[in-house]
Formats: sequence, structure tokens, C-alpha cells
Amino acid sequence: MTRLIVAWASLCVAGCGAPARPVCGRVVDEDGRAVPGATVQAPGTASSVADAEGWFCLPAGRNVVLAASAPDHCAAEGVVPDEAGWAPIVLRRQLAVPSVWRAGFDAPVRLRAELRCPLPGPATFRWDQLEGPPLGDRADGWRSPVLTLRTHPLAARTQRPDVLSLSPAEAGHYRLRVTAEGGGRVVRAEAVVWSAAASAGLLSVPSDSEVFVDTGPDAAGGEWRLESFPPGSRARPAPVPTADGRPGVWSLRLDQPGLYALVETTTGTRLVFEAGPWDSVPRDCDRPECHPAEQAAWSATRHARALHARLEAPSTKGPFGDACLACHTVGWDPGGDNGGFDDVARETGTFVHDAWPGGATALPRDLERVANVWCLACHGPGRLPEHGKRPMVVRAGVCAQCHDRPPEDTRVAEWRESRMASPVADPALAAAPCAGCHTAQGAVARLRGRIVPDVPPGLAEPVTCAVCHVAHTTEPRLLRATGTAATVSGVLFEAGRARACLGCHQADGRADATAETGRRLPEAPQTEVLFGTGAFGATGRPWRPTPDLCVDCHMVRCLDCHADAERRRGGHTFQAMPPLDLAPQDCDGDGRVLRLADEVGSCLARLEAAVRAELDALPGCAGAVPGRDGRRLVPVGPAGERLPECEAEWLRPERTPLYRAAHDWALIARDGSAGAHNPPFAIAVLRAALRQLGR
Repeated sequence: MTRLIVAWASLCVAGCGAPARPVCGRVVDEDGRAVPGATVQAPGTASSVADAEGWFCLPAGRNVVLAASAPDHCAAEGVVPDEAGWAPIVLRRQLAVPSVWRAGFDAPVRLRAELRCPLPGPATFRWDQLEGPPLGDRADGWRSPVLTLRTHPLAARTQRPDVLSLSPAEAGHYRLRVTAEGGGRVVRAEAVVWSAAASAGLLSVPSDSEVFVDTGPDAAGGEWRLESFPPGSRARPAPVPTADGRPGVWSLRLDQPGLYALVETTTGTRLVFEAGPWDSVPRDCDRPECHPAEQAAWSATRHARALHARLEAPSTKGPFGDACLACHTVGWDPGGDNGGFDDVARETGTFVHDAWPGGATALPRDLERVANVWCLACHGPGRLPEHGKRPMVVRAGVCAQCHDRPPEDTRVAEWRESRMASPVADPALAAAPCAGCHTAQGAVARLRGRIVPDVPPGLAEPVTCAVCHVAHTTEPRLLRATGTAATVSGVLFEAGRARACLGCHQADGRADATAETGRRLPEAPQTEVLFGTGAFGATGRPWRPTPDLCVDCHMVRCLDCHADAERRRGGHTFQAMPPLDLAPQDCDGDGRVLRLADEVGSCLARLEAAVRAELDALPGCAGAVPGRDGRRLVPVGPAGERLPECEAEWLRPERTPLYRAAHDWALIARDGSAGAHNPPFAIAVLRAALRQLGR
């Protein structure tokens, strides 16, 4: 508007004493979005080009009839300014196709492309899918103005009665482009189809939104019933088609703010959702009595400027429009009316796009409150749920709302390929102290210096994003822990970005008399092997430490350099490329030096056979193999069964040499790197253990 006033004043000065008076106005499309670059002209006068906000002025006088045009828009003619000389102009997009929000899963959708003004010649149409699960033969009419399609069934499932989190990929988000061509002119338009909105899988949710709940695989035939709901609500659960054909997923639209209680009929699991609008929560989490430290740290993150940064600087990632806003703002969901960014933008007549003028400072105050990615984006807009349910915020679905958008963002998709994503199936792993490494809730407590709790098995989350990352930190990569760490053997070292890894990936105790007495199992001894410690039969030196240790090998993206590299390696798969170098020396005694993985594998097999042979000779231990009982290394039967008589024999002091050899075998085997973490040390440990057993 300031530019308009300046332009109007300039025209007045230039035309002082002339009969013509300026005509000014704004060019917008049918949705109210500015059309920058539009040409506005009156007969017999110079033309004016609309600025970035769509404003124009020209010295045409009042009694004129204006015409306007812009690329990919239908021309407007016969526009008559009002008595004050103002002339608002609306240019309709030449090719338009409406988007469809919350279409449903396995649901029919019909998209019609409309040419609102003709092309110079006969028009042909072509549709292309830009994003989303491939539609293939689920769509028809790819070469016509009308595309009919059926969305995919819901593929996401849970392993227990629970609320589903849905990333854009899982929620069935499709982006399609239609191209019309005729007489040498080409125009394009895009449409978005959502089966559902992405959701974090929390109990604090926006009102006028859908939640999806699953009975889990063990509640066959179960249903979800609505036990209570707010006054005036018409919400009713409805079954949802699933990709695996197994029933159990239900959806519920929370049409009013308030509490909704859903009960699963087989297990009695009860979920209470707290629904509320996005814009009803004050943006004041930094009050002195609340979370000032978290607010201060968050303010330095990219989340805090997710929208601002995009509006203030050009991007090489392509046009910025509606499809991007869901991850740069809070509550953007055109399928619901709940005070999110799209709702406030509509109420304030604001349409944020690539050519947004003035940067972040030009956002209306009410819209600024739901701009960027702040607390509610991760914690939800409803009231805080009951205390025992709050740890749900550590689930991967919170981050997957934006970081699971292949091919642009594959981090969560990579994580799902890793062992970190495996559900916590054994209740023992959800109890302290195991929960400190095997559950997200326990690991976060441990890294925050708190007592590791017993996590209810029904709430236990695997090793999710929140274990390594935290949204309110000044660390550039949002890492929860960096810097100096220590092995249980007492070695201090600089871990860099790998510090969070090393809290769990070490042996949980020294190779000493205490370990011998308790027959301790080297649980996850990667740190010990890397630094050449933790064995009874040999000592070593750190093997080629890098600034960020684990991260430098396990998270490097091999495809960045090697076109023939396996695609499911590096990144958040945490899978390093296998070593291809030769072993430093022969290990298994056959006189040959093989590739490291083969040499160490052969040596491990030989040592395991020797340990089994020694065990088999003990009283009550026929057929016994090395196994575990909690955190102890003990002999077990072939099927993993306990052998009390054999175990008693195993615990006798004279069996300690056999335990040492078995411990060192487990150290290298459970390290899992086939010697790559420390080739000389791995081979030295295995050879010493073989000598211990006379092999």
C-alpha cells in the first residue's frame, strides 16, 4: 500500500495542471491473491504493470474503461473506476482445477480441468502425478479434461490398540498437474487430493479434524465405540478400508471442541482426545513460570523461522505455495475450520505465496500467531492430556508430519528401514533399566539426566526421532547430546555428534572380576570395540577415530559419491557400507587372509564351535549353546530354554576361563560390524580366545 501511495503522488506531481487524474487499483485472482506483473491499460494511455502486491496506477482519468491481462489468466475488459478513481480488477486463472481435501481412503475422486477462456487452437489435455503414492491404473482419463481416480486404502497400522499417526505419504497426499495445449500456447494448473490430513498420533488434536484409531493385530473383530463426546457433537466412528484387508481401523471427526472418549471393545483400551482450535492457545509458552528456557532455545532453530525464512529469501526448491504451507506454519488444513493458518489467512484476506512482498514483517498480527513451526505444531492444540499420556509426544509421527515426504524428505522413511523403528515387543525391555535404551521415553529420561522409568508396555515407543533430537536447542542439527563421552572402561573421548549413540552402544560394564562373577553379557559393545577395550584376552588401541565417530560412517549418504552404492544405506537407515578391505592378518588359522568380513566371520564361527564343544562336555550341558538370561551370559538349550543344572555348573569358579572365551566371542559377535569397527583388535580378541580354549 505504501508503494501505491508513492506511485499515486508521483503521478499527481507529474501531471499537475493536466486534466487527467490517476486511476489506481489492485489486480487479484478469483481467490483474492495478488497477480503481480499484470498489465493494465486504458485506451490511448500508457499501460501500467502491477507490482508484487498487485497494485497499479496510471494517469488515465476517471471516465475511462480499463482492460487487464496477465500470463495464464483470462483478460478482463470493461473495468470502470469508481468516482474516487479506484479500480479493483479480478483476473480469472485461464486453467483451473479444484483441490479435494479429506477425500477418504479407497474413495472415488473426480477432477475436472476447466478452460475459462479459449486457447488459440483446439485444446488437448494431459495429467501428470507429481507427488504421492502412484495411482497407475487406479486413475482414468490421463489424456482428457476429466481425471477420475480412486485413492489408495489406508496402509498404516499399529501393533496395539492405539491412535494412528499419518505422515503425508501415509495420509494419501497426491499432487497432480494438468497441462492444456492449443494453438502453440500451453497453460498448466495443479490440484491436491488428500485422503486425510497428516496427523502426529497425539491425543491433543485440533477440533474439526479426523483421528484414526486401530485395534491392533491381537484384537481381531474388535471395534471402537464412542463413550463420551462434547454437547452438540455429531461425531460417530466409521470403519476405514485398509490395504491389508484386515478390519480394525476406525475414523472419527471431532466436530466440536472438547473431550472425546473412544473405547476398544476387545481389550477395553480407552483413548481420550482433547480437541481445540489452533488459535485459542496463547503464544506465551515462555512465561517465567512455564518454559522460558525452551522458548529461548527454540527461537534459535530453523523451526522458529520456517515461514519467515522462506518469505525473506529466494529458494532453489521450486515454487512456494499451498502445498508447502502445511510444514511452514501451524494448523494448515483446508479440510477443517479450526483456527489454523489457512483459516486465519482467509479471514484476514492474506494469501502467502512466492511473490509475497514485505517479508515476514508484512504478515497480519493474527496470522503471525500461527506462522512458523512453534510449540503447538508438535504438542497439539488441545488441552494437555492426562499425565501418563504425555510421552506420546516422543513418537515418530510428530516429526513425520513433515519429514516423511519422499522424494523431497526421506528421513522418516529411512528410519522405518532401521532396527530403531522395531516395536517394543518384549515387556521386559520397557522396564528399567532396559527402557533407557529400548524405549524412546526411557532414553529421553536418561539423556536428560533423570531416573529411567518403567514404561507401560502399552505406551512404549521405539527409538524415535526424539531420542536423538529435540526441538528446543541451540545445537544446529537439533541434537539432544553432543561432545565428550566416556566408555564404561573409563576412556574419555570426543564423540561429536555421536554422543547420543554411545550412551547405549557400549557394553554396560567392564571386563573385570565383577563381570566374571555375574557372568555379564557384553550387551551392545560397539564403543568398546572401537576403542580397543572391553575384552578379557586382548587389549587394543582406538581405530581411526573421526570427529563424529558413528555418524561419519553410518549416516553418510553413499549415493552422493557412489552411483553403484546400495540405496538403503546411510542417512537415517544407520546402515554403513560393508567393509571391502582385506583383514590385517589370518584369524581362523587356515593360512589365508580373506576380506575382513569373511575372515572375522570364519573366526567367529570357529570360536563359537569351540565354546559349544566345551559347554557340551560339562555336566547337564549336552547340546547347550551360549545364550542370555537378562543381562547375563549363560548356557541355554537349542530352543533357548533354561538349563538349571548346566547353569549351576557354568557358575562354578573353575568355569571362569570358559566364560572369558565366551564373553570375548560375544563381544565381537554382538558388535555387529564384522570387525570393521577395529580390525586389529577384533582379530586379536578372537585369536586370544581360541588360544584360551586350546584351539
